[in-house]
Amino acid sequence: VTPEDLELLFAGCSSAEPTTSTTTTTSNATTTSNDFHEFEDIYDSADVATDANDRFEFMKNLNLKDALVHLIILGRASRFLTEGFLAILRKFFKAKVPKTKRTLLKTEADIKSEITPINGGKLWYRGIEKVLLKYFEDIDPEPDIFTIDVSIDGLPLFRSSRKQLWPIQIRVVELPKVPPFVIGTYGGPKKPHSIGEFLNPLVKEINDLQKRGLQFKHKLVPMVLRAFIADSPMRATLKGMFMILLRK
Repeated sequence: VTPEDLELLFAGCSSAEPTTSTTTTTSNATTTSNDFHEFEDIYDSADVATDANDRFEFMKNLNLKDALVHLIILGRASRFLTEGFLAILRKFFKAKVPKTKRTLLKTEADIKSEITPINGGKLWYRGIEKVLLKYFEDIDPEPDIFTIDVSIDGLPLFRSSRKQLWPIQIRVVELPKVPPFVIGTYGGPKKPHSIGEFLNPLVKEINDLQKRGLQFKHKLVPMVLRAFIADSPMRATLKGMFMILLRK
């Protein structure tokens, strides 16, 4: 299976329009005319092919597995849809793909070692470098520089509970079609007691990566921080930490 096969398959799924069926009723039975187009007829339109090439252009430099991973993440496909699609690829295209979404995306079964207790709750920090290297596991990114926006905000989990999460997300400005990456999360009954302790791993890593860049398979990509994105109360809290980061 090639990326071109996938482009045609998805173009067909998104572009096929239902046709009107005619039903004839007799005294003994009801018959329905065949109202389906032949599968290959879907690709006769040049507009469909052009649209597919634009939407799935990112597949050109990817193998089958990486193209599937990117598509599932970007499309936020459910487990049912993903595993159903994998079953179709195995049966009809004889593709060597895993059976489960978890195996395809290489979801880690145990992240306890990455969770550390801090004052007020617990912090899971995966890191910018690990997340981006994982995303570009088998390819080199096209941009020659990564400009990073960092977003930090708290959200309650339940109305009846004081527990809340504070996800740390990053967005790469040069990758506008890629959704934000979650690089860390704080969990606890209230906001972190010490913002310094909460942001310490992030500050250290940003300082380090701005000095040495990100080394991918065959390419070194410089990284720069552009902005912290947060609501007004969080911006005021982060201001002191941001000034410290700039001085280093």
